[in-house]
Amino acid sequence: LQESSLLVANSLRPFDKLPSSIKHLFEGNRRQCGDARTLELAVRFWLEGAIGGSPLAQKALADELMLEASQSQNAELRLLAAVLFALAAQQGDDGASESLSRVIEYEVAARGIETERDFLASPVVQTANAACRA
Repeated sequence: LQESSLLVANSLRPFDKLPSSIKHLFEGNRRQCGDARTLELAVRFWLEGAIGGSPLAQKALADELMLEASQSQNAELRLLAAVLFALAAQQGDDGASESLSRVIEYEVAARGIETERDFLASPVVQTANAACRA
């Protein structure tokens, strides 16, 4: 079943056409089976759903990206998670709004933000502000 699912995922978007931040999550696990392969498939299908505008897929992918960002301290993944939560929040998903607030809190702690100027300069905060204005 995994191989069939991988064929479908590759027909939608080949691995080498994935966004670099997503591709980077799995480059070391490409030949593994089991949990790593299952997670790769889930992320790839969540990505397609997120691009298609599904708030559920946007939140699922954002949650996974935040898990990885919290372990790796990867600011790019944190920003992508904020974008996805913001998109879901714009569609009226209250849970996504709460998750976006947590991403901001994590951003402040991870970057050691202490001033209003630094807070407003954060890409995550700018993303959240843009989502609120839309």
